[in-house]
Amino acid sequence: MRCPDPDTPGGYVVGRIAGVGGDAVETDGHLLTVNARRYDAESTCPEPKMFIKHPSTGNDVEIGCDEVVMGTGKHMRGHSPKGPLERKLRHEVRPGTVFLLSDNRNFHDDSRDFGSMP
Repeated sequence: MRCPDPDTPGGYVVGRIAGVGGDAVETDGHLLTVNARRYDAESTCPEPKMFIKHPSTGNDVEIGCDEVVMGTGKHMRGHSPKGPLERKLRHEVRPGTVFLLSDNRNFHDDSRDFGSMP
């Protein structure tokens, strides 16, 4: 889903809808739990390792890639053991909003940063 970026006028953020109004979403590093159901990797991606640019330094960062099934679809999730340390977060999604979650779990700009989106 693409939503207006709350921090950048005219900009957008893109994320997967991980929770809707009334859901309890928990993240812990690259792990995701929604309403006490944990979403773990089911397989690795065709290319299990890839490189991305660090958003602050521009340096190449190696991340792992695995696939997670959510709802009726499978999506790829990137993560790095050397990425920023994430604190555990629990978020109650307000009615009329969604919780957006980036597929890059370490270097994100999603509801963990700015809360639920309308």
